[in-house]
Amino acid sequence: MDGIVPKLRFASKQKLLMRMRRCRDARLKGRYLIIINLGNGRSPAATAEALEIAPSTVYRVAQRFRQMGEAGLFDQREDNGPTKLDEEYLTILYDLVKSHPQEHGWRRPTWTREMLVKTMCGRTSNVISPAPWMR
Repeated sequence: MDGIVPKLRFASKQKLLMRMRRCRDARLKGRYLIIINLGNGRSPAATAEALEIAPSTVYRVAQRFRQMGEAGLFDQREDNGPTKLDEEYLTILYDLVKSHPQEHGWRRPTWTREMLVKTMCGRTSNVISPAPWMR
């Protein structure tokens, strides 16, 4: 073992590069980039600086890669419970956005995110919150 990830053969690096290029998920692509950089001999600190991420992220991704291989790069939250965003929820949201806020008791003539969240919470059983900077 040379570095914080196992020494990668050329074919393994090429496979990771190919999968990274085809990847459409930005977070997964970032994890591929971390492993590719480390596999090419870049230090964890240099990798973190080059990718503009925290060094702890580099170490966490490398540890999961060591333990689980490429499967460790994928999001580990698939068994995190049922998703809140389903077809029924989206249909309600689309219908809401097409309507006017005043039809739902708001004074403003246009929707704000906070108004949408509050109205959606009243129409569905899902509890959601606006972004932290909106509070």
